[in-house]
Amino acid sequence: NAIDYTMHEELQDVCHALRTDADTRVVIVTGEGRAFSSGNDLNPPRARPTRSDLERRLRVGAGNRTSEAIESLDQVTIAAVNGLAIGGAVVFAACCDLRLAAQSAWFSIPEVDLALPLTWNALPRLMRELGPARTKELVMTCARFSADEALRWGFVNHVYPDAALMREARA
Repeated sequence: NAIDYTMHEELQDVCHALRTDADTRVVIVTGEGRAFSSGNDLNPPRARPTRSDLERRLRVGAGNRTSEAIESLDQVTIAAVNGLAIGGAVVFAACCDLRLAAQSAWFSIPEVDLALPLTWNALPRLMRELGPARTKELVMTCARFSADEALRWGFVNHVYPDAALMREARA
């Protein structure tokens, strides 16, 4: 569930197709297995060297384009956070209209500890959903937070028992 360039392309393609899909009313974004997503892939396979500055910029901007694509869908978007959600996964969840979490889910924004830039327009998105004070605290301390804390802070709308999460998201 690590987010790599291929996943960005696939998510953008799905969002593009949904722009003209009048039959789909709701889109549920969830993970497979024990994780919603472990965030951006920090160990991508060796790819061929980029051919140009433009290609490099396109790759660097992929996360922001994916976030914008999710956020701009006309359908109702639901993040069903079924397990750990780290870094970019928290940003993807923030892009959705509704966020539901499994009781065992937890969240983390570890970019500072990893000496990585916080990209994908994460700060404005997180501030919108969590407020400035809470966002600053979570980003600077890299503190992990639980589904119950996310509910108390208004980041998620509901917390459900793990086995009920997808049934509730579909409902």
